[in-house]
Amino acid sequence: MEEKKKAKVGAVICEYNPLHQGHRFQIREIRQLIGEEGVILSLMSGDFVQRGEPAVYDKYDRAKAALSAGADLVLELPYPWSASVAECFASGAISILKDLGVVDSLFFGSEEKTGQELALYAERCATDEYRKALAQLRKEEKRLPFPKLNDLCYKKLYGRESELCANEILGTQYISEIHRQKAPISYQALRMLPGISASAIREELREQDFGASLEKGERAILTVLGLSQGKDRFLKKSGGCADLKELLEAVRTPADTDARLKRELLSTVLQTPGEILREKPLFTVLLGANVKGRKLLSGIRKNKNLQIVTKQARTWPKGDLQKQYALYLKAQSFYASFCQEKRAGNTLLKKQPVFI
Repeated sequence: MEEKKKAKVGAVICEYNPLHQGHRFQIREIRQLIGEEGVILSLMSGDFVQRGEPAVYDKYDRAKAALSAGADLVLELPYPWSASVAECFASGAISILKDLGVVDSLFFGSEEKTGQELALYAERCATDEYRKALAQLRKEEKRLPFPKLNDLCYKKLYGRESELCANEILGTQYISEIHRQKAPISYQALRMLPGISASAIREELREQDFGASLEKGERAILTVLGLSQGKDRFLKKSGGCADLKELLEAVRTPADTDARLKRELLSTVLQTPGEILREKPLFTVLLGANVKGRKLLSGIRKNKNLQIVTKQARTWPKGDLQKQYALYLKAQSFYASFCQEKRAGNTLLKKQPVFI
């Protein structure tokens, strides 16, 4: 008797902040590539996203949207990896996908570059020559933000700028981490639909005063900073600033991007230990699944390398995982401060995964 082939599992690392037609197009394309029997796993940022901001909608609402768009299983990339620089964001995400032990392929969006072009860029940036040149430039050009510094280094070594867009920068980091962690996962870049911008959608929502935003948590942020002590630059300046905008400008240096400032601010408010990002995530949280996703989940829930939290209210891990999970719950509770409607800090703790 012919042995039945195992269904392919294709993963996408995402934020869906919010989910739009470009994301729907990508999910449909992945479905065509892995087949109807395959499983699409979305590893989605939770309460805070890579730019250091709260997600516009809570993670369970975004998980429901992902399932409606064609995903089969939605797991969470938890804080602090979800709100960190591209390298740490990718490191945490690839670690989770590797430890799940079921993912065959990773798909990611690319504005223009192919997977081969991004792989070449990742290979060049991983060399000792490149790392030494970048470290030297950091000493010489202290006023340049890191993206420009990286471009300058690439141009000096290879005669032209990297010319990478935002999603392509993340793509190269995914490729680098797959190789560094020796993850048995193939990868493929998918061309993105032009003219669709999640940033533009978020700006429109902000103008309509709809959804969660950093500004809505302004009072909570300033209160926490005012009650804290330390040498952090936000703590030093917070006492003399009337609002969040004034605080961000007071601490800004020429080397700071908006995203870097917001990530650092969030890290200060939540008292995030710097060394935790050098660790690998020891858990992920189930946000939603359909029948196919639940079937896949049943085969990996006893994974020894990674705890899959299915019911948060009943979970309190021990050992090394306890520190990570405590920080995660702290961030999740603080997310309530940024929401439009008033809600208790433990609201998300009481929510259940979305099942379709």
